[in-house]
Amino acid sequence: MANGYAFLPFMIMAGLSIFPLTARELSALALPLLVVFAIPVVDHDAFMMPTLDAAAILWLLALVGAVGGLSAISQLQILRSLFATSVIDPLTGALNRGSGNELIALQFALAQRHGYPLTLAFVDLDDFKRVNDTAGHENGDRLLKEAAQAWHATLRKSDALLRWGGEEFVLVLPYTDCQRADHLIRHRLPALPRPDGTPLTFSIGITEWRADGVTHWQALVALADKRMYQAKAQGKNRIVACAPEPSKN
Repeated sequence: MANGYAFLPFMIMAGLSIFPLTARELSALALPLLVVFAIPVVDHDAFMMPTLDAAAILWLLALVGAVGGLSAISQLQILRSLFATSVIDPLTGALNRGSGNELIALQFALAQRHGYPLTLAFVDLDDFKRVNDTAGHENGDRLLKEAAQAWHATLRKSDALLRWGGEEFVLVLPYTDCQRADHLIRHRLPALPRPDGTPLTFSIGITEWRADGVTHWQALVALADKRMYQAKAQGKNRIVACAPEPSKN
């Protein structure tokens, strides 16, 4: 039994490899064990333990901790990569459509529950196919990335940017009514050049659940998408927003 307890610190140290941990967490968990076993090395007379044996135990314990720590950090990096690829669009850094659906559903439920405005803006890059056809897909991807970064820079911390598909993005603007969203977007439109030097323009459809009387988040997305196509049909480079709310007497 005594010999079994002697292996307990090594089992604890090796057990750290089971969990995905950061370097800081590993240090906080492993350092106390190392300190306890370092004391006999420093003051071996008080513990009646040969210095060589104490140093060997400490070295072996540190080696087990290092191997277990590398395994724990590797697990954490793998989990982070899996999470990022399942939630984030790798090209633009915006949320992908799957995670975007969940975000919109959650925000819509909260907006209904607490009665605050929630606006969606469907953004389409005008004539993006022509960029791919004339300048190549590499330049097209670069333009998509630059556009996403520019929209990210204009948004507030409470807002979110989703890549809906292709050259289409969705802006999620909680606590923002339609009029305020229209004003924000018009005054913060990114100014980006196409590969041929001409300015990049956007067709945008805006909807807000209270102003439009929408009862489901899917209908909110569909209406914003419809208005974006209306903007394109009207000549592109424009915004089609929701109707203003009726004045209250």
